[in-house]
Amino acid sequence: MTHEWYDEVLNNPNKTLFVAEIGKVVVGVGLVELRTSIDDPIFRPRKYTHIKEIAVAAPHRGKGIERMLMDRIHQWGQKQGITDFELQVWERNDQAIGFYEKLG
Repeated sequence: MTHEWYDEVLNNPNKTLFVAEIGKVVVGVGLVELRTSIDDPIFRPRKYTHIKEIAVAAPHRGKGIERMLMDRIHQWGQKQGITDFELQVWERNDQAIGFYEKLG
């Protein structure tokens, strides 16, 4: 990620970056964005949390860090008054799909 990318994330009030550390080593990140649905009579207007990225370094996967990040993101969204969460995942990313299915 570039400095510009971090600047855009850190200076955008609708985006938040979560970081999981062990000691002083970053082992996981979660990037979320608050969004509002388009203003269209077909869709119910709503605000929601879009989970843009969840990533945990390979040696640290399966140790609960992913769940911790998702729990923290969920708590953060609720503090913003938002109860809807969305994410997208590549259909070939079986590991991520399995993780999200376990979360329900």
